[in-house]
Amino acid sequence: MPRLPAASLLSAVALAVTALAAPSSHAQVVDVGLNVPWAGDTPASTGSPWVNARFLDLGFTAGTDFDGVKNWVELQITTTQNDVPPALTPAEIAAAGFPLPQYQNLTEVVGLGNLTGGEYVNTIWFNFNPALDITKLEVFNPGFPNAGAGITAATIGTDIHPVGDSGLYDISISFAGANRLGPAFTEYTKLVFRYDGGNTNIDPSDFLFFSTPQDDDGVGPFVATASVFRTGPSGVGFIASNVPEPSTWALVALGLVGTGLALRRRTGA
Repeated sequence: MPRLPAASLLSAVALAVTALAAPSSHAQVVDVGLNVPWAGDTPASTGSPWVNARFLDLGFTAGTDFDGVKNWVELQITTTQNDVPPALTPAEIAAAGFPLPQYQNLTEVVGLGNLTGGEYVNTIWFNFNPALDITKLEVFNPGFPNAGAGITAATIGTDIHPVGDSGLYDISISFAGANRLGPAFTEYTKLVFRYDGGNTNIDPSDFLFFSTPQDDDGVGPFVATASVFRTGPSGVGFIASNVPEPSTWALVALGLVGTGLALRRRTGA
């Protein structure tokens, strides 16, 4: 089934531009907050989002020792509001090859989630730019230096993950057992996406695509969705990323031309 038409793609662009306008400590930071319950019970916390997925472009890590790393996209998934400060000092980070002062907190994990108690993410699903070759995409725990919860399963492929009625997804990442992702277990995970062995650049915007609808009556589509479980009496359900509010379109007008040209270049490549 084909991807959504241009109007839905522009909604994804709106999400990207809104997020990119906010943080300043990193280059190209995109937060995808999962705050829409669409099946099962709603997580207990009234805080929003319940789970946050932060995509960071590592393109600024240029240098002879980081020719591959500079093309990666980092993904931080957080379930609480707790920040995880860098394990390295600014001097150690500079010695490792990140000398720019504005990136001295490069390795910090910024907590933006709001799960409570024994709630935890079992699986989270994302999408990928259909203009790129998804068979060249990899995801793994980098272990530098705050890896958090480890991946227990990850599968990637175009529209291979049907998730309830919310659509077909390209990327599935699961956490189980000792690697459960939640406040009572490990609060966060830090992953990286690498494309073409790190030889070709990817950006956070390559993950801001809506799921392919399965039928005309399903919920969604969503940029991302996750299954949230609870230890003890009962499970929870499914939560998803929200679509931009109408007020974000003013921000889109500022960046739409450049973003559109970039997408046209990718599509024509």
